[in-house]
Amino acid sequence: MRKIFRLNSYFEEELKFYPEPVVLNKNTIQRNSLLEKLFFLVADKNDFVLTTNCLNPKMFEYWNEKGIEFAEEFCRKFSDEKLEFIEWGKTSDFVNSEILYNPIKIGDSKQINSKIFQGNIKIRLEISPLEIFIVKDFQSIQKILADRSATYILKPEFNFSGKDTKILRNKNDVKSLEKIFSNSDEKKYVLEELAENRIRDFSGIFSCSHGMVKNLAITEMIISKTRAYIGSIIELEKEYSFFNALCETVQDFVNTLPVKYEGSLSADGFEFIRDGERDFQLVSEINFRYSMGRVLYDLIQKYPSGYKVFGLHFFRIVDKSISEKVLLSLFSKLEKDFQSFILAVTPFQNIDGNIANLLGLHIASNSRKDLDLILESLKKYFKEC
Repeated sequence: MRKIFRLNSYFEEELKFYPEPVVLNKNTIQRNSLLEKLFFLVADKNDFVLTTNCLNPKMFEYWNEKGIEFAEEFCRKFSDEKLEFIEWGKTSDFVNSEILYNPIKIGDSKQINSKIFQGNIKIRLEISPLEIFIVKDFQSIQKILADRSATYILKPEFNFSGKDTKILRNKNDVKSLEKIFSNSDEKKYVLEELAENRIRDFSGIFSCSHGMVKNLAITEMIISKTRAYIGSIIELEKEYSFFNALCETVQDFVNTLPVKYEGSLSADGFEFIRDGERDFQLVSEINFRYSMGRVLYDLIQKYPSGYKVFGLHFFRIVDKSISEKVLLSLFSKLEKDFQSFILAVTPFQNIDGNIANLLGLHIASNSRKDLDLILESLKKYFKEC
């Protein structure tokens, strides 16, 4: 059966606001219109991709020139064909060429992706080396932090890529929360000790079927100074000391789910230093949906190349006068200099025809050193997201 893909990168907003309609700002709409094109490369050439706007034909020409196979844009003439519907995050059904919210899917996704729900599981399973609390009022936070000197982070129930979190380093930071809770309407938050001496962030990429998880890869996540996601790296020959413990922890976590989940999931964690010793937060949170790490894994499976190190990175194009021709020339030079492969996986242009402010690149190289040098070269032209 052929498949049809939908990349709803605003999945967390869908969960947060349902049953009310999601109201997206201009930046979110523009960002999603770029990111949704990633599924053209993940899907097979006989599959389809749902998009909010048509992809510029020049992008198809570019991928063809690079020898890349890609899926088709969905056309209503195929509406009578039975298609398997795959979403970034599960919220909907695809019926008669229309996307219809499915209350059961949304309810299940909302429950298992809730940071409140996951926080309670982490407390119950005792799988976090860091303190974690579920709070619902300002007074609770004041009481918890009164005699503690560590830094804490306050997380809302649903967020994407670290948005809307609050870092609490001192009494003034705590005081600033009073207004948030006065308007929170009994919302709950996760209050978690923040490990500031992080060595690296990682994500375990898993598939889940019939209640059993299977590890596909470990990605190292590239995170900005503001804790925003920038990219992922997979090193095929690298071994991780925490691998077995991570797999066991994720399986234990999935065993507690009150609903059946089938599909992709990613378990985000990190390594840090505490009291001079290395420690692991194996599961900071689990995303029961597709992830950028899963996209990178799928790209590697689809385009075997003999390379050993792979990256999926996102950059902001600051110089709006730069042309597609200049970008392609830059990528070609870096490919020759480092015997690497560089592929743009999101469009060079926005919906309005102007140069995109976000560009995703898939990079394959022979070593981590070469990949790092390529990224440093690119930073001369782009800013990190």
